Amino acid sequence: MSRNAHAMLCELGRITSALLQEKGYIAPVDVFLRFGYLTQADYDRWRRGQIPALERVIQLNLTRITFLMQALRRQSLQGHLRPSPTVYTSWGSGPRRRLRFSVSGQAQIEAAYATHYLRPHVKEA
Repeated sequence: MSRNAHAMLCELGRITSALLQEKGYIAPVDVFLRFGYLTQADYDRWRRGQIPALERVIQLNLTRITFLMQALRRQSLQGHLRPSPTVYTSWGSGPRRRLRFSVSGQAQIEAAYATHYLRPHVKEA
């Protein structure tokens, strides 16, 4: 593993821990925001439907995006977090439409971006 990949994984661990503590879940878009690869302004424009695919404004090449997404999934499942499919729709006035994450629009890629990782349900005694 390269030094850059190792550093990215270490930072991913810090970011995901902070997100779990603050929000109780981890969303890939929040990870990209925290890393600084996605600006809040670009995220807001995408949520308003002004950007056709989120990947167009993530400041990272597709190889690194894929690496980060796979690492996030692996880390979350190893941490016994529960994957939860989520639907992202546009903000603003007018009809709500489903937002697209990837340029390709492949269902598997779209599902990966839209999956949030939640703490497991705690059974009450």
